[in-house]
Amino acid sequence: DLGGSVVEASAEWYFVGPGTYVPHVAVLVVETVEAIRLEPTQALRLRCRNNCTDYAGQARTSGEEWLVRDVTLYLPNVEEIVVGIVDPLVLSDTTALHLRALRTFVDIFGTERKAGQEWLVTKDRTTTYITDVFEEVVAVPRAIVLSNRQYCVVQDPVDPATGLPQLGRAISRIGPASFFLHPHESLRAGVQEVVILGENQALLVRAVESFRDEGAAGGAVDRCAGDRWLVVGPCEFFPPCSVEI
Repeated sequence: DLGGSVVEASAEWYFVGPGTYVPHVAVLVVETVEAIRLEPTQALRLRCRNNCTDYAGQARTSGEEWLVRDVTLYLPNVEEIVVGIVDPLVLSDTTALHLRALRTFVDIFGTERKAGQEWLVTKDRTTTYITDVFEEVVAVPRAIVLSNRQYCVVQDPVDPATGLPQLGRAISRIGPASFFLHPHESLRAGVQEVVILGENQALLVRAVESFRDEGAAGGAVDRCAGDRWLVVGPCEFFPPCSVEI
C-alpha cells in the first residue's frame, strides 16, 4: 500500500480522515463508513468479526459482544460489527428492573454476578440503566405502597448483606411504606388491612412459631409455637409474621 506495507489479498482496512485517498490499482473501495453519533445516555453494542483489539486496547475474540459507553462519536473498526444502539431504561420511585445474568461477569457497579443469578436495580443506585450484553431484563416490577392502615408479610426475604433469599423466613412490613419485592420474594396473603378493635372487643390469636412478643401489654413476652392469647381493644393490631388470627 501507500505506506509501504505488504497487504494480503482480501485483507480489509480503513483509511481514516481527514485526508484525501487515491486508491491503488489493486485496491477496491468497499464502502464509506460514517462515525455513529450517540446521546450521552446511550451505548453502542458491537460484535467482533475476527479476533481484534478494540479502541480501549482490550483484546476481543471472534463472536464476542460488548458495549461502548461514554462516547458521543464512534467509528467502528473493520473487525467490529454494529449490532445496534442501546437506549437506557428509566427508573423511578415506582418502577425498578429485575435482571438475570446470562453468564458470569462483573456488572457496571463492579459486582460479580454468577450465571443465572437474579437481582434488582432501583432508582437508589441509578436513574437510568443500560442492559449489559451478559444480562437480560426479566421484569419491570412496580413498587408496593402501604398506607398507615396497611401491612404485609414478605416471604423468603433477601439478605441485604449477601443478596441471597433467606428461604423459610418471613418479615412484616408496616405502612406507611413503599418498597420493591426482590427476586424470589413474595407476599403472604397480599397487602392486608390493620385490625381495629373497639373498647369491648378482643382478638384470639395463635403463634405459628416461637418468638419474643415485644408488643404485648405489660412488656415483652416469649411466645411458643401453638400459644394462644387475646389481644384486647381498644387498639390497632398489626399481626406479626409469627402470629395468625
